[in-house]
Amino acid sequence: MMKKSSHRVRLRAFQAMRGATPDPGFVADLEYLENRDLDLSVRLGAMLAFNALMITIGTHPISASPGAPLSLDAGAQPV
Repeated sequence: MMKKSSHRVRLRAFQAMRGATPDPGFVADLEYLENRDLDLSVRLGAMLAFNALMITIGTHPISASPGAPLSLDAGAQPV
């Protein structure tokens, strides 16, 4: 929903500035740029999630080790 309102606001601003309906090419370019912005936001979110995963693995090496149990019982573990 927010993407359409954002597009509509820009379209109305263009119409107020030019006083006519915009060229279909302009509308296509505007939609492309909005989709590109969304794509970059998704990529940034994925990079942040990956960094958080790497930090978690670095600070919790026991739970991140291959074959490690999901939870360890300290009393049952050898000293």
